[in-house]
Amino acid sequence: MPSLHASAVLRPLLIAALLLMNGCKPRDPLGNVGAIAASPTGGRVAAAGELVRAFNAKEVLLSDAIDASFAAVELAETDPTSSLAATAYAGAVLDAALAVEGVLPKDGEFEIFWFRLGGLAFKAAEEAFARGRLVEARSLVLAGPDRWQNESYWRRHSAHDALAAVILAQSGEGGEALRRLGSRADLDGPALDVYEQLGKRR
Repeated sequence: MPSLHASAVLRPLLIAALLLMNGCKPRDPLGNVGAIAASPTGGRVAAAGELVRAFNAKEVLLSDAIDASFAAVELAETDPTSSLAATAYAGAVLDAALAVEGVLPKDGEFEIFWFRLGGLAFKAAEEAFARGRLVEARSLVLAGPDRWQNESYWRRHSAHDALAAVILAQSGEGGEALRRLGSRADLDGPALDVYEQLGKRR
């Protein structure tokens, strides 16, 4: 008779074998969201809808979706063929976060989560902008719930503030770009450089 330890080892193997025999695969909700984002018949909107469904069904954590889409965008930096799919995935995560904002934690102890969401908006917009996709970059750079867009975030992420201003200016929103940067209590680094450059053009 096999020992309890042997049974514990064999059970997952037997389950996997049965799944394969039945032509089934273990469910991967985040992989499904990424596949929808990358699909020509799917895209950002459809992927966001699927992520909201999976989140509400408690199949995924939004923090895991942020991590997965971050990884996709970072891969796109060295693999241009995956760029569109990666930014669509990131956009889907940001849009889904906005859709379920009402149930997301707002307390200060969750600040890292919100900073991470803002960082995803930055990385995805940066990727789209670098590939010449200005309209998409504009839709990403300030995407998601407003909760991450506070003075604390902008003070620590001057490069994101600068990128947002550049994208706004190139999208014909130069006045808004200057207004945003001019409203900062403390402006330095790339954001200050962009503010000064935009001011010289007016």
